[in-house]
Amino acid sequence: MKKSDVIIRYSTIKDAKEFFGPEWTQSFKGYSALLNNKILGIAGIKLEQNRMILFSDMIDEARKYKKDIVKMIYKLNDLIKGMKTPIMAISDYNEILSEKILVKLGFRFIGQYADDGKIFWRTN
Repeated sequence: MKKSDVIIRYSTIKDAKEFFGPEWTQSFKGYSALLNNKILGIAGIKLEQNRMILFSDMIDEARKYKKDIVKMIYKLNDLIKGMKTPIMAISDYNEILSEKILVKLGFRFIGQYADDGKIFWRTN
């Protein structure tokens, strides 16, 4: 089997602006997945309204790189496992595995909903 050409590395603010748009100004810690210098997706944590938020997004092309998606999930887990601050995440109704991945990362559904999914929290 051929090794994937996807590169996973620490994200930069430049990555976020390229992927999400030039209006992105938040600092964050996370990872970017790139193929031929094109960002396929970004995942990480950011501070928003005094809450730590887990976030991720990818383009449709990224979906065919399942092993690299799994690598990103493991990297996210490494990023958040030592954090003392509670972290919030919202599952995405459009992503079939969203809730399952959040549960694997140690998040729990708290019985509340956002516009685009269920609200989960992780406390260490």
